Amino acid sequence: YSLHNYPPHISPAEMAEFKTKYPPDPHSGEWKRAEELWADKGEEGEGIKDTRWLTLPIDEAQGQLKKILNFAHQNKGKYNHIVVIGMGGSSRPADVIRGVLGTKDGFAKIHVMENLDEEEIKEILRSIDLKKTLFISISRSGNTSETMALTQIAYEEIKKAGIDPKEHFIAITSTSKRESKLMQFLLQNNVPQENIFEHPEQVGGRY
Repeated sequence: YSLHNYPPHISPAEMAEFKTKYPPDPHSGEWKRAEELWADKGEEGEGIKDTRWLTLPIDEAQGQLKKILNFAHQNKGKYNHIVVIGMGGSSRPADVIRGVLGTKDGFAKIHVMENLDEEEIKEILRSIDLKKTLFISISRSGNTSETMALTQIAYEEIKKAGIDPKEHFIAITSTSKRESKLMQFLLQNNVPQENIFEHPEQVGGRY
């Protein structure tokens, strides 16, 4: 859902007023009042305000929404299992969605792989059909060691099964500086660039 495609019961004038109060820039309009509530020194202590997530519905996930919807449309019904690979904030949203919504008939079952414990990994692998599984690796920096290790484990399982990895992996990571080891690993192993989704800038993994 995007606020650019507003519902019919909201008039253009009302939407214009809303956009004036809540512009795409999270440091202007009514958003300024939220800055102190979500102040964050950032990963490197640079003092950024962690409010960029507030405007994701307005700026269409910083331009990623169309790409996300296209991928979802093209692959609808293709997977019975979705395995989210990530640590901390990168995996928590999937855990929350799984816990709140559960699994419904006709929809893929969500699994979260965030632990390097061998038995836990085996349990997840035993519960899925690799041919009907999509792995989603999430790391804003692309250099989280645990996420890299788990992605490589999943890749090796796909490779051993003789399955083309380009149909079974996507990543959400920072691509702007091309320093993401996660992105480079997938690109070097037959996963296409269109399967790499840009992690929104100045948005913590937990969002």
